[in-house]
This record gives sequence, structure tokens and C-alpha cells, in this order.
Amino acid sequence: MGFISFHNKLLAAFLFLILFPTIGTVYYSYHEFNDLLRKQVELDAANQLEQVNFNFERQLKVITSTMNSIALDPNVKTLLETPQMTERDQLNAAQQMDKKFLEVTTTLLDDTAQIIVQDRNMHIYTYGIPNGSRDVREQLIDQITAKNGYMVWSIQSQTADNSESGFITVGKLLKDENLSDLGVAVIRLPTDELLEILGRQGSSSEQTGFLLSEDGIWGTDLELNKAIYEQLKSSWSAGNNTYEINWNGELYLVSTYSLSIPSWHVVQMIPYTEMYRKVNQMTRWTVLVLSLAMTIFIVLIIGFSSMLSKPIRELRRVMRQVESGRLDVSCEVKSRDEIGLLSRSMNSMLMRLKSHIENEVILNKQKEQAKLEALQSQITPHFLYNTMNTIKWMSVMSGTKDITEMLMSLGHLLNMSIHRGQEIIKFEEELENVRSFLTIQRYRFGESIKVREKINPGSLACMVPKLSLQPLVENVYQHGIFSGRGEGEMIIRTKLASGILLIEVEDSGQGLSQERIDEIHKLLKQPASAHGPRIGLKNVHNRIQLMHGADCGIQLQKNKGNGHTVVSIKLPVHKEEMVDEDRRD
Repeated sequence: MGFISFHNKLLAAFLFLILFPTIGTVYYSYHEFNDLLRKQVELDAANQLEQVNFNFERQLKVITSTMNSIALDPNVKTLLETPQMTERDQLNAAQQMDKKFLEVTTTLLDDTAQIIVQDRNMHIYTYGIPNGSRDVREQLIDQITAKNGYMVWSIQSQTADNSESGFITVGKLLKDENLSDLGVAVIRLPTDELLEILGRQGSSSEQTGFLLSEDGIWGTDLELNKAIYEQLKSSWSAGNNTYEINWNGELYLVSTYSLSIPSWHVVQMIPYTEMYRKVNQMTRWTVLVLSLAMTIFIVLIIGFSSMLSKPIRELRRVMRQVESGRLDVSCEVKSRDEIGLLSRSMNSMLMRLKSHIENEVILNKQKEQAKLEALQSQITPHFLYNTMNTIKWMSVMSGTKDITEMLMSLGHLLNMSIHRGQEIIKFEEELENVRSFLTIQRYRFGESIKVREKINPGSLACMVPKLSLQPLVENVYQHGIFSGRGEGEMIIRTKLASGILLIEVEDSGQGLSQERIDEIHKLLKQPASAHGPRIGLKNVHNRIQLMHGADCGIQLQKNKGNGHTVVSIKLPVHKEEMVDEDRRD
């Protein structure tokens, strides 16, 4: 599998663990809510249609109640029973009838209603009838008479010249207690008043309806009403029913309602598009808001993942430069988290690695220089060594023991510097070299210098830099005991503790002041030089630090007990087998 960046992994995690489940949940919840909302809208629409039917039927019942109020009123019956012989009687009767008309129109009907009462003597009492149209049509009277007391309902169309609007008319034969005919009562209400109920009660201007009676279809949009009725014919059934009808590519919800009085039917229609208009509008807004929210969410996810992955990309950039060999780079990540800690650790590691490599380069250069100088100086030491061997054998043959011993010690020292190619040797060998040096010094300065050895046996097998102890011993002769020109004591001791080898040379000379010790420490820290005071100590100190780091090297201090000067070498404990393994590596 190819490389996949952390940024892409983070985006994939956000998408599959957060975004997709969220979208699925929102999608499912939206559809459930939308279905529930549509069902509620359909229920509300059905309730509205039912309320319209109820209002329509209630208006017809008001007309029925008005008719019964007139037919059962004792005063009306008395007026109709009593012949009106004089004009005064007729005027009194008209006033009482007007009073009744005013009562029913005030409490039951509105001002648009027309009321006609005709007695058996053909006297007519009217309310709301324009002059010239006060008579009751003979056909309607015949229908009312035929019903013998039952109400007769009919619908009259608007006149051709628009002089008179259409009316819903109800008539009834008036009778006395003996069921004798007293006259006829007719109430007429403009069809606009009732048909308007079918259109104005709904929540939408698109909702409409019509009235179906024996006289035909009556509605506000006859073309649509007749088309709907033609489709309803095949599946029409009495009672209250609901249908779905498609007309001109528009799906309608059609509700039919059968009135109890008279035997008419109310048909109402509402387009589904209009019924769901608000739902669809809310759906569009919901989709728009959700889309906008998802877009913002995705942008935030991309920005957040980019912000999280930016430090990692910076680490990757620095690591690529390190891989190409550059160690002078640093990672600029300032965050206070694990990535910031990793960045700081890597910067510290690069600094240490760069310093270590620089030290290795310096050490290698010094080794190469030392090898060159050693090759250049081998000619003279070899000649001297061979010459001293010749003198030694001459001394042996002459029987001069002291000269022979001194020459053997000097030959050992020359052999150590000439034939030992390795930089580190066992401490046991370094100690033998120092003993040869002390033999020569004893012949030079006599027995005034007493040397004691306190050697830890475990330190003899430890590996130390060649010619590291001799300069310390020689320094005692030059600046310690010998400078005082008196008898003194020098102690060579070793200590082992916690993987550290400590080699100490202590002398009982006049000692050094603390200021002088600080001055020497400062001198040891300066760059290496081939000339100057204490070049031997400085050489040993630099070689040890190049081999083992800044924690090791030479240190001077005063023994708090006796005031003696103590020069120590601090080295890590290395055995010969460990050195051989490092060389193989």
C-alpha cells in the first residue's frame, strides 16, 4: 500500500465516523418527520373540509329553523286565519308580519335573505323583496302543496340578464292545529352566500367546491366542477367519502358529504400541491439549511484536520532534510502537546548528533595528524633505541648494574612510545610504564621521593589511554615535591565505583592554592596547543574528553584532611573484551 498522509487519514476518520453517520441520521429523521408532517397536513385538510361541510349544513339548518319559527308562530297563524277586510286590518297585519320578519332576520338570518308569506286569500307579506318580484311562482307553490307540509328545497340559477342572482329557496305549506291550509311561506337566500362557504373556509385560495342537487351542479367554477363530477360518476356512492382525482395533470383530494336536509351533496376539492405547499416550502428551507450546515461542517473538518496535521508535516519536512545529510535544521513546532514535545526532542537530538559528529571529525583529524607525526618521528627513536640496546649490552658486559637497570627502564619507555600502535592499553601496562619512569627518576633524584601504590586489583584489567598516568607523575616531580627540594611522598591509587575508574596521584609537596587550581582548570578547557605550560596534563585531558566525552578528564583538588594536592583521572570502566567488540562494530 502506498503512502497515506496523516491529514488524509484524519479526513477519512471524520467522514466515516462523524459525517456519514450524521448525514444518515439526519436523512432518516428528516424523512420520518416529513412523512409525519404530511400525514398531519392530510389530517388537517380533512378536518378543514369537514368543518366546511359542517358550516354549510349549519347554514341550511338556520334556514330550516327560520322556516319553523315562522310556521309555528301563533301570531302568524292568527293573521293568516283572520280575513283582512279593511285597509286598516291589512296595515295592522302587515306591521305584525314585518315585526316577525325582523325578529327572524335579526336572530337567525342576515339581511340578504328574502322572506315571502302568502295566505289562502292571496295576500302577500314580504321581506327583502324588490318591487316587481313579489309573487311566488306557481310551479313552486304546486311543489309546496304536493309536499303537504314538508319543506321543499330548490336552487334557482342567475337570470340571463343578471338582474337577479341565483337563490337557494325553501318553501313550506303553513297549516293550523286542524291541519287546514293557511298559506305558503318561502325563504330565499342568495347562492353566493352558501357557495362562498365552500371557497372561503379553507386555508388556500385554490380550495373550491360545488353543490350537487336534483336541479344540477352549483359552484363557483362550473367547468372544473363538472369535470370533477364526470370522473366521480363511476365511483360515486352515497355518504361521506374521499377520492383522489387527476384533472389536467393536477392531483386533487376530493371530499363528498351528504346533507341530511335536504338530500343534497357537498363536494370539495383541494390540489395536493396546494395542500403540501407549506410542507414543500419548509422542506426546501430545511434542505438548504442542512446543505449549508454540512458545507460549513466539511470546511471546519478540513481546516481542523489541516491544523492538526501541520506540525506532523513540519516534522516530516525536517526529517527529509536530515535524511539528505543536513543536521543544521530545526523543527519549528511550538505546540504544547505530544507533537511539540517530539519536535523539541528531535531538535535536541540533532544538536547532540551534530556535536558528536563534529567531535568525531576533530578526533579523526588529530589521530591522522598523530599518525603522521609518529611516522615522521619514528626514525630518530628507533635509532636511539637501537643505540641504547648496544650501550645496555656493553654495560652488562662491563658489570655496571645501575647503569644497566637505568638503560633497561629507558628502553622500556622508548619501546612503549615506538611499538605500541593502539591508543588504549591495560592499566597494568600503563602502571609498568610509570614504574620504569620512576626507576629513572630514582637514579636522578635519589631516595628522597617515596612512592606508594594503593591499587585496586580490579583496575589492572581496565583499559586506559596510553601515556595518561606518566604525565601526572612527571608533573609531581616538576611542580610538586621536587620544587620544594625536600623529602616527600607520592601516592598512586585507583578506585572503582558505579562503572567509573578513578586514578589519583597525590603528593605531599608544598601544594597549590585554590586560585592556581582554578587557573589550571581554565587552562585545561582552552583549545589544544603544542606549546605552553602543563602541556602534558592538557594533552592527556583533551585526549580523554575526545574519547569519552566532557564528563571525563583530569581534575585537580586539595585533600581537605592534609592539604596535599590530588590530581585525578576520571574514566569509564572498559575491559579489553569490550574494546575488541567496539572495534569489530
